Amino acid sequence: MTLKKSFTTQHIWAIAVGMVISGQFFGWNFGFEVAGIQGMFIATALVTFFYICFMLSYAELAAMIPKAGGPTAYAERAFGKFGGILAGITCLIEFIFAPPAIAVATGAYLHFLWPTVSASNAGVSAFILCILINMSGAKDIARIELIITLLAIITSILHNWTKYVLCFGGFQRWFVGSPCISYQSSQRIY
Repeated sequence: MTLKKSFTTQHIWAIAVGMVISGQFFGWNFGFEVAGIQGMFIATALVTFFYICFMLSYAELAAMIPKAGGPTAYAERAFGKFGGILAGITCLIEFIFAPPAIAVATGAYLHFLWPTVSASNAGVSAFILCILINMSGAKDIARIELIITLLAIITSILHNWTKYVLCFGGFQRWFVGSPCISYQSSQRIY
């Protein structure tokens, strides 16, 4: 049995960006409520710097240690067999708990959009759908991930652009439920 190259550069990009950008839809509302627009900008700039450092070091490690296993292989090379096993177990724990967490969040979103839909039933259905997609093959997963990532980027750009226009374009007086009104008290950085 031989390995077939089924991913293109765009597929790999979509998987990586899709994993990172998914946080855009899960955690930002809480951050805006506490930190305001300026605080979230500072946090985003800091996290962006951290991700750039992470990506560059990960790319360097991949070039230096061209071995399947990712973090497990890198930790084994740096810390020995036990470090590799520990890194492998932590990756396994992450991969075990991430899909159910995403399914629960998806169920909560669907319940928010359509209150008649049960959050738990929607979450279980989303989880089963993801399992079926994964069973169809790597090429199909990569195609779907590419489409979802592009939609997420477009949605994020539209959301942020709309919020910018409403907050800084002088349009907040036209809308009673303007997103800026709830953040006016936390506009200053202390």
